Amino acid sequence: MDDLLPEFLTETNESLAELDLALVKLERTPDDKATLSLIFRLVHTIKGTCGFLGLPRLEHVAHAAENVLGKVRDGELVATPEVISLVLKALDRIKLIVSGLGATGSEPGGDDSAIIAALEARFSDIVGPATTDICYATQNRQSAVRDLAKAVDMILVVGSRNSSNSNRLREIGEELGKPSYLIDDRSALRAEWFDGIASVGVTAGASAPEMLVQGVIEGLRRFGDVDISTLAGVAEDVRFRFPAELSDVELTTAV
Repeated sequence: MDDLLPEFLTETNESLAELDLALVKLERTPDDKATLSLIFRLVHTIKGTCGFLGLPRLEHVAHAAENVLGKVRDGELVATPEVISLVLKALDRIKLIVSGLGATGSEPGGDDSAIIAALEARFSDIVGPATTDICYATQNRQSAVRDLAKAVDMILVVGSRNSSNSNRLREIGEELGKPSYLIDDRSALRAEWFDGIASVGVTAGASAPEMLVQGVIEGLRRFGDVDISTLAGVAEDVRFRFPAELSDVELTTAV
């Protein structure tokens, strides 16, 4: 996925600049829900993309910071100066790793165990929900797949094979009687999957970066034209028309 790295670096540096401003605002107004949600979403996006690009060091630091930010956002941890300072240290480490990544094209070496342990200590002091609870974004996607299965003949899930959430989305499609495939990116698409298929649904795991979903849609263009519209109950609706040799196929995406 080397072709995705420059785009990731550009988007991550933009997110980090936005995070700096948001954290300054959070220090002044620690109860600002909109700012807390923005900070969590930006770190969550960075972490999610790392898993697809094979950046374990960056992913581990971002994941530890995400855990703490999630609890602050949900009101289970107060955004005290100490907590904000700890998050700032994590972001400084993320910037350092991203800088090395941009300079060499690979993650620099380094030991992040101390800062990760400090973040995890903050997180472990919190009594969270039961382990059987499903996060909001994951629940949304599972519901979307159920709705999607009513409208399509086949489902594509964009996500990592190591992600239990993404695997569950594929399983739901299979349970509802629809051929379903979990793919990392557009390179995994196979023309034989579309034999006898009149419509295709595309969804993604909760942490799947948008650029990979768009990449799959672009990959499908080699089979025909893709038109995007909106369906009630589904965030996005993409109708895909295949050439005559593959028959007319409709593609619907839901995220």
